[in-house]
Amino acid sequence: MSSKVIVDNTILSNFASVEKLHLLKKAFSEPLVIAREVKEEYQVGVRKRIIPDCDLSWLEEVHCVTDVEKEQFSLMRSKLANGEASSIAIALCRNYKLLTDDLDARRTAQRKGINVSGTIGVLANLVQNDLLGLEEANHLLRAMINKGFFSPVSILDDCLS
Repeated sequence: MSSKVIVDNTILSNFASVEKLHLLKKAFSEPLVIAREVKEEYQVGVRKRIIPDCDLSWLEEVHCVTDVEKEQFSLMRSKLANGEASSIAIALCRNYKLLTDDLDARRTAQRKGINVSGTIGVLANLVQNDLLGLEEANHLLRAMINKGFFSPVSILDDCLS
């Protein structure tokens, strides 16, 4: 199991849009971290009033510090946004789990052997660990979809069997 979980803006935005960002804390026993570039992306969304302003101070802010992390970041920036590129570089070099719904980021991370999950995985994890009822999780999923989340499923029922 990885030592930490790095969270991308897609996940933060989905949970913040339904005012349930606190559920991310509950979903994992590992500490959650955020790349500096992801935090900046989130703040741009807040300034543009695309996503609500939520307290992110509970997330440890991290950034690419080693030469290998910086090299990985540079290699991925041509195909991914800065937030996704830095999150993947950090996850790869530090053996962190990655939370993202960005398809290109997920594919890149999976090719690099990074453990990846997304909004559906977080909601399923909450249900499986009895931290959220299935009905409430489905309600949250529908609310996220109504706020713009392009979900691969409309209900979680089949994800839990």
